[in-house]
Amino acid sequence: MNDTLRQLVRSRAASRCEYCHLPESLTDAPFQVDHIIALKHRGETHAENLAWSCFYCNSFKGPNLSGWDVCDRTVTLVPSSHRRVAATLCVARTASDRTDRNLQSDH
Repeated sequence: MNDTLRQLVRSRAASRCEYCHLPESLTDAPFQVDHIIALKHRGETHAENLAWSCFYCNSFKGPNLSGWDVCDRTVTLVPSSHRRVAATLCVARTASDRTDRNLQSDH
């Protein structure tokens, strides 16, 4: 992978993990360019199939095409084109749930 493509992926992600949104500045572990669909599953090396990933997310995901949905607590096959979106929605949904619980406990 050339440096231009690597920088494009990093820039698009605003130097945050595209799965968990961890800012790159908050960890000493180097971030990695992850193939959303792994090469072994015929994933291609182009921007749409690449994600800027923290070491933990990239190591946990591995080459799998499915994973544990922490929001729904289920094993989910996430279409590859929606993995970044699914991660974003999960973070937003979790934050929304916390806000709803806090509002309910205030009343």
